[in-house]
Amino acid sequence: MGSTKVPYCSSVKKAEAHPPTVAPAKSEMELNCLPDHVLLQVMSHLDEDDLLESRGVCRRWRDLALHPMIWQNKSIYFFASSDYIAIALRLVPRLRCLLMDLTCHGDVWDILLATPTAIADITLLFDRKDAMLVALILARQAALGRLKRVTLRLRRNGTLWRDLLPRRLDRGPRALLLQICQTPGLQSVDLKLYVDDEGVLDVLAGKVPVPASLKRLKCRDLLEPYLGLLLNWHAETLEDVSLSFDGPRTTSLLAAMPRLRKLSCPMLTDMQLLRQCRSLTYLKLNLTVFDDAEAVEAGLPGARLLLRSAAARLEHLKITYAPYSSPDVVDLLLSIGRRSGVTALRSLRFMIMRWGPEIRDSESFDEDESESPPPQLVPLAAILPRLPLLTRLDIDSEASDAFLDALDGQQVVPKLERLDIRMPRDCACHHSWLHVEEERMRRVMKRYPRLHVFIQTVDKSTCREGDCGFCKSNSCHADMPDGLPCLLRSHRGTGCDVSHVVDKLFPDLPAFEIYIDTSSE
Repeated sequence: MGSTKVPYCSSVKKAEAHPPTVAPAKSEMELNCLPDHVLLQVMSHLDEDDLLESRGVCRRWRDLALHPMIWQNKSIYFFASSDYIAIALRLVPRLRCLLMDLTCHGDVWDILLATPTAIADITLLFDRKDAMLVALILARQAALGRLKRVTLRLRRNGTLWRDLLPRRLDRGPRALLLQICQTPGLQSVDLKLYVDDEGVLDVLAGKVPVPASLKRLKCRDLLEPYLGLLLNWHAETLEDVSLSFDGPRTTSLLAAMPRLRKLSCPMLTDMQLLRQCRSLTYLKLNLTVFDDAEAVEAGLPGARLLLRSAAARLEHLKITYAPYSSPDVVDLLLSIGRRSGVTALRSLRFMIMRWGPEIRDSESFDEDESESPPPQLVPLAAILPRLPLLTRLDIDSEASDAFLDALDGQQVVPKLERLDIRMPRDCACHHSWLHVEEERMRRVMKRYPRLHVFIQTVDKSTCREGDCGFCKSNSCHADMPDGLPCLLRSHRGTGCDVSHVVDKLFPDLPAFEIYIDTSSE
């Protein structure tokens, strides 16, 4: 054990290394004098492997090291050895989280099927042929009574997700999905499975609903008819729903959820029904269904009605676009707040997908279909005066001069604190572009003193590898790392209440910060 860890009498290894006649250290004796509840608090700071090893110290420690209070906050992850996982699952009474790739830990399956360890959060990656075993693992955890969160990933193995499960399921996958539907007390379910199992409808018709408990449901592929069942049974409790496909009754089921506050979805049929969701404050709309562009176009009228009225309640809106979107899809933005007047939007974000290299290199690729700056900036500039509460704007592209000129700092988004932009696709020298952008943003920051401009992925490696005249003539920004975001700010020091974190999902990802002096003319 390292010197920073709490000392204890002796680990198994230390006991073997020292003769039994050696008197224990004073600090070790003091630990043994602690009452159980205090010693448990000390032991809770030990790593999982140290806890198991400490059982060899003495009889008292052997029992305390397996106390449920300690293990209910411990986790086991996929990088652990099979031997360690096997020992833990035979001994420990509880776990907060278990994350395993079952194809790499096949030798512990029999233990998982009979383990006494009650797990609250379980994440499993598995092959299709092992679906029945996964169903039995979940059934065991359901019987132990602590299972709250389930995440399942079907291993891809170079095959399209939708090809992994055929229309007519065998008994394994069907048993797995029925087990998920019938497990009581679940709060979060996250599935990446492609299922279209019409043959199970008669089976589902006879099932008794479990009490509503789900708060979060994420389905990354088609999951019919099980998705409809989950949405229906847990309508009273669902708060966060993320879908990748539309379904026969999806919109009407969502509209009946009194607590739905966060929704991520593709274009759905009759989206205007979602105006009934009075608690909905976050909407992420994906308009990149490449193989069903007609569905996107057909859903536009309902989406327009939703954005016209729901913008009075929506605080966060994110729209994902295909590399080329039709004018009608682009102009969907114009509907935001048109009927409700002032909107509640605090965050508006775009994601504009990029063509992959296999498409860009094809003979049929049309450069005009991948415009930069994108056409979305035109309707965006038109609606900005309707967004007085907006603090974050992510355009996922370079900012045109006309767009920046529209930001007057008074009538247009006066509370803006963060602007996310991207470097032009055809930019040869990121360094020279950054110099130009600093000057452009200096003018904007004079109108918005609290503004922070995040630039995605600034990279000087190409210039260093080649013969870049600009970089040779300008030695500044030499300490800027490659491939990381860049942050432009007009304040000095760290006394700023605006987050400098690029992405809250990666709080340790740094951004290269550049101070912009706005005092000069």
